[in-house]
Formats: sequence, structure tokens, C-alpha cells
Amino acid sequence: MTMAEFLQVLREVPSEWAFTSVGALRVKGEPAQDYCPIIAVCGHMTGDYMKPYLHRFAGSKIGLSSVDIERISNAADNSANNFDPEFRKQLFEAVGLA
Repeated sequence: MTMAEFLQVLREVPSEWAFTSVGALRVKGEPAQDYCPIIAVCGHMTGDYMKPYLHRFAGSKIGLSSVDIERISNAADNSANNFDPEFRKQLFEAVGLA
């Protein structure tokens, strides 16, 4: 899966997006679970909403490279010193929060 394909599927995820108290991008899931963009896309595509710590596995399951998984995670979490601000903006635009 390319990044463009990922962002397109992310746009199609029918969910309520929000920011956590530390600025991480999450979708409100069921039951009372917050999902990162990778888990949300994997769940939307496969029906398998995994635990948050399995985001690398979920990304692999939908065909993302390990580099793209880290890029998405870093931008969504706002926790890495080296996240790409332009890509973070693209994530926010894809979910309607820009």
C-alpha cells in the first residue's frame, strides 16, 4: 500500500477523530477504545480492530512498509522529535481536522 492509498482509505474511515491531551491523533472506537490511524485503516479494510500496541502488525497486514508505518506513527503521535510536519498536516487534512 502506498502512502497515497493509505491517505485515501483514511479519508473513507467513518469515524469521530480527536486529539489526545498530548496532541496525538486518534479515532474514537468501540468499545471505549481509541485507535491510531493505522489501526483505524486496518479495521476499516479488514474488520480487524487490533490493540493499539499492534500498529506495526496492522500496518504490515494492510501492506505498508516499515518505513511508512513509522512515518505515520510519528506524525500521528506527535511524540517523535523527527516527525514530518508536512505529512502530519496531510493526516489532519485526510480526517478533516486541518
